[in-house]
Amino acid sequence: MEAASDRKKLLFVVGDNAQQQSLDQMLQPLRKRWHISVTVGGTDLSSLVNAGPFVAVIADAQLAGRSGLKYLTEFSALCPSALRVLRCSGNDQAELKRHTGPAIQGLALNADAETVESNLERMFLLDEWMSNPATKKLVGRMKQLPSLPTLYTQVVTELQKPDASIEFVARLIATDPMMAAKILQVVNSPFFGLTSEITEPAAAVMFLGTERTKSLVLLAKVFSQFEKSRCEGFSQEQLWRHSMATGAFARSIMITETRNARLADMAFTAGLLHDVGKLLLAANLPDEYSGLIAQASRRDISESEIEKEALGATHAELGACLLGLWSLPLPILHAVAWHHHPSLGPDKEFSILTAVHAANAFDYEKKKAADAPSAVIVDFKHMEDIGLTEHLNTWRKLCGCSPKAPPPPQK
Repeated sequence: MEAASDRKKLLFVVGDNAQQQSLDQMLQPLRKRWHISVTVGGTDLSSLVNAGPFVAVIADAQLAGRSGLKYLTEFSALCPSALRVLRCSGNDQAELKRHTGPAIQGLALNADAETVESNLERMFLLDEWMSNPATKKLVGRMKQLPSLPTLYTQVVTELQKPDASIEFVARLIATDPMMAAKILQVVNSPFFGLTSEITEPAAAVMFLGTERTKSLVLLAKVFSQFEKSRCEGFSQEQLWRHSMATGAFARSIMITETRNARLADMAFTAGLLHDVGKLLLAANLPDEYSGLIAQASRRDISESEIEKEALGATHAELGACLLGLWSLPLPILHAVAWHHHPSLGPDKEFSILTAVHAANAFDYEKKKAADAPSAVIVDFKHMEDIGLTEHLNTWRKLCGCSPKAPPPPQK
């Protein structure tokens, strides 16, 4: 447990005393890691600011005598560095979307303690990324950003119900002929090694399971939004195949290490989405990105290296920012943001990030001739840090790669 002085301060503002007691109780599990204050709206703002510094202020949409939006706007003038979050639902969410003042993020009013914490950590991570001038500038150049697909939202909404129905999810997918065809194409691909063909969306969803189906819907819909983009040297089809391979390999690695199906499905999702930033670059900066691809090939270095040189940030951070705005889970954001250099990330033990990083590197290894080493390589520092260097060849075998001798230990 962290010392009280080391814990970051969170301020929650509610409408009345009953809500204060209820929220106090709900947030109790978080007090080991955070210094939490819960106050009733209407308290003098200046006295609250003096009690800080708060890293975030989280206000209910409806407070006594004023709206939460107005409260957070006033608070931002006194404490501009604090993250501002509105706990809201229904009409209040619509009002938040129309808000044009200081940046305020939304949080579901009925979120439990675990959800509150994971959402806050995701918001802090996004804020950290966007404080990097190069990343902020690159994100600002993305004039075409994909919207969160409606079909994906419908599938997620159904799966969150206590009586969620896979049959209903299959019917949703069947209403979209393009998506139904893509799901069937994927499930019958060599990645899944079926001995007989699946011809019905319902059977495909039953085989894939809810999490993998949801991930494929998201990726396919994002790809479809950029079908008409043209960038010389960039192939959507090649990226799709690489994304599928990375997702499948990451899932296999995670199952082998943890025997945890839930984590394996999350690794599959992260592997599918790890290069979504490349789609954004190809669609928004086609001429510039085409030149970077050609230069990376000519110099035999990875595209992420040349992106860093030329743009100050890479497709990895760009993709993670987009997925963070869509509220994907924190482990997926970590895996996308640091999939080339996990030793720079926050995970200091085997994780989804490790699985996606290794899977990505192994797919590049498979594409290269034996005498032409891949420009995308395993981060051995990370593998040494987590004590799993000897596992690499086991994972390579899972992914259909040839074994390799590790480099000498780093001093």
